[in-house]
Formats: sequence, structure tokens, C-alpha cells
Amino acid sequence: MVAASVVTRRQGLSGRVIDLVPFAMGLGVLVAAFVIAFLPSILWILKEWSGSSGVLSHGYLVAAISIYLFVRAIPQAATTKQGPVWSLLPVLLLLSTVWLLGDAATIIAVQTIVLPVTLLAAIAMVFGLAVAHKFVFSVLFIYFAIPAIEHLQSFFQAFTVLAVSFLIRLTDVPALVEGNTVFIPQGSFEIAGGCSGLNYVVAGLSLAIFYGHLFYTRIKQNLRLLVVVLVVTMFGNWIRVFSVIVIGYQSDMQSTLVQDHLTLGWLIFAILMFPVYFFAQSLEGANLRDTRNPGIKVRGVNNEYPNWTAGVIAIAAMISGPIWASSVSISRPSTASLVIEFPAETLGWGEPNQSNWGWQPNFKNPTAESVVEYRSGSDVVLVYANYYQSQEQDRELIYFSNEIGGGWRDSSDGLSETVFLDDGTEYGQVGARNYVGDWLIWYRYQHGDRFDASAEQAKFSQALQTLKGNSAAGIAAFATPCRGQCDTASDRLATFIHQVGHKINLSIVKEQQ
Repeated sequence: MVAASVVTRRQGLSGRVIDLVPFAMGLGVLVAAFVIAFLPSILWILKEWSGSSGVLSHGYLVAAISIYLFVRAIPQAATTKQGPVWSLLPVLLLLSTVWLLGDAATIIAVQTIVLPVTLLAAIAMVFGLAVAHKFVFSVLFIYFAIPAIEHLQSFFQAFTVLAVSFLIRLTDVPALVEGNTVFIPQGSFEIAGGCSGLNYVVAGLSLAIFYGHLFYTRIKQNLRLLVVVLVVTMFGNWIRVFSVIVIGYQSDMQSTLVQDHLTLGWLIFAILMFPVYFFAQSLEGANLRDTRNPGIKVRGVNNEYPNWTAGVIAIAAMISGPIWASSVSISRPSTASLVIEFPAETLGWGEPNQSNWGWQPNFKNPTAESVVEYRSGSDVVLVYANYYQSQEQDRELIYFSNEIGGGWRDSSDGLSETVFLDDGTEYGQVGARNYVGDWLIWYRYQHGDRFDASAEQAKFSQALQTLKGNSAAGIAAFATPCRGQCDTASDRLATFIHQVGHKINLSIVKEQQ
């Protein structure tokens, strides 16, 4: 009886290894194809993790946990009923297309957000939904380190300003809060995006989710822990910011903590996590999972070997977007030394001259840009134009930090965002203010032969033109002083554009001699 039992176990072990090897090979090929196809986006994420000391500083830890959980799930997935789900092919094509559009429009958030679900959809198509379910947590866990979460900073920043303002009112600290700045007699503190506490919130929530995955069996337990961690981490950050202000006040801004307040934040975070850990344990109750390795249980399911036909088709669908993007990139021209030649004297407007008004719109690394001044009698119009021979991450016509007004203060209250001229052309409109008063600025973007007045329309045009192999882009902006009457300034700009401005487009960009 004993000998027979030993033989049976050996046969079971052998069967498990035979089932595991082809499954692991098929899965490995699929993951390798995914990594190679989307390598530019993955490398960008790694770069963001390496260069971050705030929200994404935990990125490599999250990735390590995600990879560990993924590998750990392979044996269980290998013993789950397998079979391709052909209905997911359109979904996989759609996800690859979304990535392609994000790449063409240089919207890195779209590219990175779609990556985890693309891998999960590919696994589900090749091996089946039951198999993909084994990898859901490990794949989606990486969202806690996707750079797109940085866009939540402004939301948490606003809460921090409100909380710190309330704490200041409860104490005797002589401080004045204006916007995001706190003024004390010895100096001032800016509650910037890095002070939002989002880094502590994300780190805490990722640990809470991981803990719940290991030890909880009910959603209610996970939700309770997440709510507590969210409240505690936000509260800890409020205490950190308020403490730095108090320390600055008491030490006459001489304490090292005034500058190195990030270390103080992580210390407060670590202290607050101790009671949270005991709270998390108390939620386990009778549902504590057996954390010992349960071993691999062969379920007696007749698994199919990986369907290589489904694998090849899934890989082709998955990489279709990156292949298209690569072919477009290859056709893009190399950056040359270019200059912008503005139209000469025409219809009463004199020669374009160098501008001394200090207006310099801020744009992200254009290939060429220039500001000139046109005069007609006492009327003056400043013209700014730039040119992007190609666009990529950190070299973009539409970027969140780009500013039409440059260093001038915004004064767009009451102005419509768009103006329409009699000839049907459309321009964006903003107001700005410098040392002489208010100015009116009109602008329009150009991608290929398309003109757009809004950044959103321009991003869409960028994607379409780039996919056609035409990546050239630029902007023309026109500024004139209101002199108390912005209606008069509008008439002046409309006249100038009709006589001169319509000639300022991509065709005026020349190779430097």
C-alpha cells in the first residue's frame, strides 16, 4: 500500500510538470512579445521611477511585487481549463489602436494606462478567461505605479491647503494663507504639488491592497482597510505640512526640517502605519487565509496545450499599433537647423523687427521659434511662431506646461476662448497683462494642412497627421495692447491677420543658410 502511494504521487508530480512546461512557454512568448512591442513606453515608465523622489518613488517595489505575484500564479493557471476566446480579438485590436493614437498624439498617459489591460486581454484571448483571472491582481497592481496618477496631485493639493488653513486657525501661529502660499513673519511656504501627499496615499493604498489580497476573503474587509489607509495617510500629510510651518515659525526658518520635510513625511507615515497594521489584522477574523504554501493541486482538468494559432494572432493584434507607430517614426525627417522668415513689409505694416516687449511664449523644445514686432503708425502687433519638425515625449506643441502668455500674467476673465473671423477662420483667444496693461492674444495651431484653435482639437489633428506620416506642426500667435479698449484691439488683430498674419504658417520655415 505504501509503495503504491509513492508511485501515485510521482505520477501526479510528473503530470503537473508536463502541463506546466508548455503553458509557461506559451505565456513566456506572449509576455516577451508584449515587452518588446511596447518597450518605448515601458522604458519611459522606468525613467520616471528612477528620476522620482515623490509620487513614483515606490515604482520599482510595486513592479517587483507585481512580477512576484505573476510568477507565483503560473502553476495554478497551468492547471486551469484553457482555450482561446476569439471574441476578444477586436478588444485587443482596439487597445493596440488606443496605444497607437496615444503615441501619435504624444499623450504618454494614454500609452501607459492601456498597457496592463492590453497584456491581460492578450492572456485571456490565448488561454481563456479562467486563466486570465489568475493574473488579474498581479497585472492590475502595477497601476499603483503608473505615472498617470501624478495628475491627481492638484486634487489632493487642494485638500491639503484647506486642512492646513483650518489647523492654522485653531492655533496661535500668525500666518496668512493666500492661494497655495502660507505667509508667516519669517518667510513663506508654498504648498506645491509635491506637498499634496499623493505619494503617501498611493504607497499606503498599494500596501493595503496587497495585504488584502494575501489575507482577506471578502470585499468588505478590503474596503474598510482602504478607507482607513486613505484617511490616515491624508491626515499624516496634513500634520507634516502644518508641522513644517510651525517649525519654520519657531526656528526662524533655520531648522533643517524646513528644507528636508520629505524625510519627516515618511517618518510620520511609518509611525501611522503601525496602528493601521493592527487594524488590518483585526479585520481578518475567522477568514484568515492559510499563508503556508498550499502546493500545486492538479484538478483533473484536461487542459489543451497552448493554442499557438491563437497565440500568433493575438500577438499580431497586440503589436499592430506599435508596428504602425514604428513605420511612421522611420519616415519622420531628422531635425535640421531651421529659421522662421516672417513676411516683409506689406499693406502699411512695416518690416518685422525684433520685439522688446518681453513677450516670449513658453513651449516645449520647438525646432525653431521667433518673436517679432510689426508696426503701422501707432499700432503695434507682436507675432510669435514656432515649428516642430517632429514631436515626441518632452518635445511637444501641446503640453501642460506650455503657455501662450509666457511670463505675462493671465487676464482672460470675461473673454471667449474662441473668435471667428469673417473669412471663417478660427482663433483661440486669451488675455495677458504686463507692465503697460492688458494685451489681447490670438493664436492657432497648425498640423500639416489643418488649423485648430483649441489644444484638444490640435491633439486630435496631431494624431491623424502623424499617422499619415506628416508630423510637422507649429503655432502662430498675435498680441496687441488693449489700451483700455479690447474691442479696438480685436479689430486691430483681425485687420493684421487679414493683411499679414494669414501668411504666417509652416511654409515660412526655411533651412538656415
